[in-house]
Amino acid sequence: MQVVGFDNIPAVQPLIKSGKMLASVEQYGAEMAATGIQYGMRELAGEKFTGWVKTPIKLITAKDLA
Repeated sequence: MQVVGFDNIPAVQPLIKSGKMLASVEQYGAEMAATGIQYGMRELAGEKFTGWVKTPIKLITAKDLA
């Protein structure tokens, strides 16, 4: 069974390096939070938004952790 996770926490990086886990998705949580706060402040100032705000993601594999 191949396992892929998300958030790319440090605890899974050795598992990816050793091949026990296939990959993880880096979601850049701090950047996501900052973007959410910025949009929230803009909304409070009267700006209106609809739809999704896309934030960066990256698939992390063993080659990225070498």
